[in-house]
Amino acid sequence: MATAALTAGPLWGLRVAGLHAVYCGALGILLCEVLLIRYRGIPLTRPYVAGGSRFHLLWAVYLSLFLTYTFSSAELEVTLLQWGGSRGILDAAAWFCGFALVFWARRKFKLREATEIPFEPDMPDDQMFQGFNLTEMYAAQSVAPRANGSAKFPV
Repeated sequence: MATAALTAGPLWGLRVAGLHAVYCGALGILLCEVLLIRYRGIPLTRPYVAGGSRFHLLWAVYLSLFLTYTFSSAELEVTLLQWGGSRGILDAAAWFCGFALVFWARRKFKLREATEIPFEPDMPDDQMFQGFNLTEMYAAQSVAPRANGSAKFPV
C-alpha cells in the first residue's frame, strides 16, 4: 500500500494516492485469500516443491489471469473514480474486503475439520522421482553394475 501511495502521489496528488493505496490494499487482501482457498496448513511453514504449481502446463492460464486481474482492476478503479469519486473507491474497497472476509472465514471453517496440520511438502503424484536429468541409457548403465553386485562402473 505504501508503494502504491508513493508512486501515485506525484502523479495524481495526495487524495487520489490515498484512495489508490486503499484500493490496491483491498485488492491485495482479496487476491491473497482467493489464492489460499485450497491451501491446507500454515502459510510459510512448508517447503517449496519445484514443479508443484504446474506452471509449465498452465502458463497460458496464469498469464491470462494475471493480465485480466491487472488491466480490469485498473479499469475498474478509473471508472469508479470518474463516476463515484472517493465514495466509489471506498465502497469498492469495502466490498473487496468483505469478499476476502468471506473467503477467509470459509477457509478457517474448513480447517476446523482438519485433525492435523501438515508441515511436509505436497508432492505431485507424477513428480515423485524424476531422476537427476540424466538420459535413460546413462541412468540404466550407472544402476546396472550395482544391481549385478559388481563394483565396477562402465567406462
